[in-house]
Amino acid sequence: MKLFEPGLIGTMELKNRIVMPPMCTRLCGLWGEVTDNLIEWYVRRARGGAALVVVEVAHIATAVEPLRYTTRMLRADDDSYFPGLFQLAEAVHDAGAKIGLQLQVGTGIRAASGPWAPLGREYIDENAQVAASVVPSPVMGRRVRELTIDEIGKMVELVGHAARRVKQVGFDAIEINAHAGYLLAEFMSPYFNKRVDQYGGSLDGRLRFLFEIIDSVRENVGPGFPLIVKYAIEEGIEGGRDIKEGKIIAECLQRRGINAISVSIGTVGAKLGAIAPMYFPEGHMLPLAEALKEVVQIPVILSGRVGNPVLAERVLKEGKADFIGLGRPLIADPDWVKKVAEGRVKQIRLCIACNDCSKVTILDKGPLRCTVNATAGREREYGMIMPAKRVKKVVVIGAGPAGMEATRVAALRGHQVTLYERTNELGGGQLRLASTPPHKEVLKYIVDYYSEIFKQLNNVKVKLGEDVTAQEILDEKSDTVIIATGAEPLIPNIPGIDHTRVAPAFDVLAAKAKVGEIVAVIGGGSVGCETANFLAKQGKKVTIIEMLDAVATDMENRVWAALSDELSKSKVKMITGAKLIAVSNGVALIIDKEGHEISLNSETIILACGRKTANALAKELAGKVKELYTIGDAKQPRTIRNAISDGYTLAYHL
Repeated sequence: MKLFEPGLIGTMELKNRIVMPPMCTRLCGLWGEVTDNLIEWYVRRARGGAALVVVEVAHIATAVEPLRYTTRMLRADDDSYFPGLFQLAEAVHDAGAKIGLQLQVGTGIRAASGPWAPLGREYIDENAQVAASVVPSPVMGRRVRELTIDEIGKMVELVGHAARRVKQVGFDAIEINAHAGYLLAEFMSPYFNKRVDQYGGSLDGRLRFLFEIIDSVRENVGPGFPLIVKYAIEEGIEGGRDIKEGKIIAECLQRRGINAISVSIGTVGAKLGAIAPMYFPEGHMLPLAEALKEVVQIPVILSGRVGNPVLAERVLKEGKADFIGLGRPLIADPDWVKKVAEGRVKQIRLCIACNDCSKVTILDKGPLRCTVNATAGREREYGMIMPAKRVKKVVVIGAGPAGMEATRVAALRGHQVTLYERTNELGGGQLRLASTPPHKEVLKYIVDYYSEIFKQLNNVKVKLGEDVTAQEILDEKSDTVIIATGAEPLIPNIPGIDHTRVAPAFDVLAAKAKVGEIVAVIGGGSVGCETANFLAKQGKKVTIIEMLDAVATDMENRVWAALSDELSKSKVKMITGAKLIAVSNGVALIIDKEGHEISLNSETIILACGRKTANALAKELAGKVKELYTIGDAKQPRTIRNAISDGYTLAYHL
């Protein structure tokens, strides 16, 4: 396979064509230092077979710009940080991969938090973030100030110092971060750069800062050291860079001595982005890579939903890119490379592009987590499944995400496991329904993965189509019973809710309810919005009613942006700050935020008002079995990530 042919980036020879691009983890220390958790995170991906692991962005100019994009952001601007970086490079080398580090001179308008020191000043407004020019973020709108020429010179000097140290402690390559609306990207952008000095105006002026950075790095690492630049070939915002200019920049970078280009797309405020949700097609940045291949001879690294091995191989064979960047796919399954090489493609835990990893690290400000991989970011704590000291007979009730993961891990520990599911297929009721709305079919990857894994485990019995009773479970005389029976719709207790025109969203997605042409969806969370999209695609006129002042507050922003765009095109109406108070003769009566009563004449009223636990079986078995556990939505309705994590952590300790 082309995927496993060696390749060159400058003088650096790579054993295959798989590159892990930099991604935010929040696994470093409070001040940006390397931690044991961070080392184990990267080592695990190196062990899985990636040829080059590029470590997440490191800030190198805190003295000039103390603001940061995210808390616990890696730093490389002081000698005190380099012993940790030395250990990181050494560990990744020992695991069999080359290692690079992405350097960032400044965050610019992407800065979302306060200065590094002192901590606790995140919301102090006088700390204006530096920028190419006084063009505020179209998203955050924070006050900005134009970076001075002296500060530019200082950043150029500091990046050189950092680059020299990075090479000295054992890194094999440096990637310069010039994408996603960060400071260098702003200088390059015709939208954000309105300067009238030598760093603005024409393309040459807008590239001057980047070229000075490149020259400073090159001077400090020498002529043979591999340098990569990551930038948006197309910004996707009115007045921003188009593909034509993106190609010209690529030619300029090649002439400047850059050894490879990592393809990106979008900027702050753009609908397009490199971290593509499931609403984007696989290989969504492929046309950009193809455009660059027309004008440059240096290697092009393509990321962006290319985790399908068939697609990745085709891209390389057809010469549309030289290396495949696997970011989220290696979060989901660090052994992706190894499994493809060994012909175990069906055993890959595929990324579902849900962007929960981004939601946790960026929006929720937590350490990296993954929906389908419960060990991501917790490799030191949960990374190795050990054989159990005593083999147990384990019964798992419910083959949703929590039940399937508990079954897998318990079996890998050596227990004898029987998994019961009342429907006729793996996935349980909710996961199958969740895969019904447009673009959500990727959730079937989860079922496909467990189905294949269970075939490899001879200590697992899967019994489908069996609505097992409490007495039948007791008759099995098991050591451990795990209840993973999921959740059921929450039906509000209001007058007329039992009208024939009213149906839960679950029934609609399961095709158990007849839906008219004019629809009111009660509840604007992810379930309500996705159900609305499902029906709008069928040509139905849909209105969403939400109690809060905004819809989709439980969705990652890029996922919501894509879904919102589809809802807008389908002319789905939204009423926020409104509450359903009754159903009268099939009419939904709601009160809006001003207290006005509104009657919605809908042919069908769909309830997406939340879920409640379906744990009656757990209550029946309480005190009657040796070990009884409740996990997933049966414990508390949450997300697929929470369910799989519940299943893993419980079985890990059985």
